[in-house]
Amino acid sequence: WNDIIYSLPDSHLKSWILHTDINSYLDKDRVIWTTSSSGDFNTKSAYEVLRKKREVVNWHRLVWGKLVQPKHSLICWQLFPGSLPTQDRLRRKKILAISE
Repeated sequence: WNDIIYSLPDSHLKSWILHTDINSYLDKDRVIWTTSSSGDFNTKSAYEVLRKKREVVNWHRLVWGKLVQPKHSLICWQLFPGSLPTQDRLRRKKILAISE
């Protein structure tokens, strides 16, 4: 370590490093997971980091509200991402014959 410090070209930097007090009473180094409030790693915070963030939409309650029948919610949910099996989608997947 000292050889590295003495090989530094900047004398001010050398002096600053050599005169920096290191408190030996500090806790040992530890890894801190910055995405959780406790600093400890947990699966939930890791999932939040990795998952794709999506825009908050105002129609969420209209689709998934308490008064909406689940069957209707499912159909609406399929409509938004374009996953409802419409004729054109079924034709592209060769599930439905092309009619003239």
